Amino acid sequence: MENMKVLYKGFNEILQFETEVKGRKVKRELLVAKSAVAGIVIDERNRIGLVSQYRPVIKQHTKELPAGVLDKDGLSAVDTLVEELLEECEITQEEILSIKENPINPYFMWAGNTDAVISFCEVRVKAQENKQVSDADVDGVEWVTLEEMKKYIEDGTICDSKTNMVYYYLMAQR
Repeated sequence: MENMKVLYKGFNEILQFETEVKGRKVKRELLVAKSAVAGIVIDERNRIGLVSQYRPVIKQHTKELPAGVLDKDGLSAVDTLVEELLEECEITQEEILSIKENPINPYFMWAGNTDAVISFCEVRVKAQENKQVSDADVDGVEWVTLEEMKKYIEDGTICDSKTNMVYYYLMAQR
């Protein structure tokens, strides 16, 4: 990539660059976004933890896996997820029984426009209850069965790729 030009700089950046595709020069944009980690959080009752939050960009409340961006120097994906579980679900380290990294391969969030990757951890926790949380962005956490998760997918309440993909991953594990 050559001739990088900053088009926008904020939480994310948008860069424009020239590259060669099939022997011709083309302009492309690169969204410089932060990579992330998501938790497949399963409690002792075999229920999946989903956080409820309003997403202004799509103008709706969603239910999705707890997740966070890798934006703190020195923190691994696991460290970041443990922080997010405390913030978004109020799950303490003492309630975490095990963490398995990468049960699903990490993938590019939007391969055509960014090199940001999302990775996954399967987290087993002690039995949990639905609750409202004090996190500024999250309304609460709900513990659901795969059947309940399927209903949320069908009615559009679950509408993000990571949570949809994890549903099908968990169904294949049955």
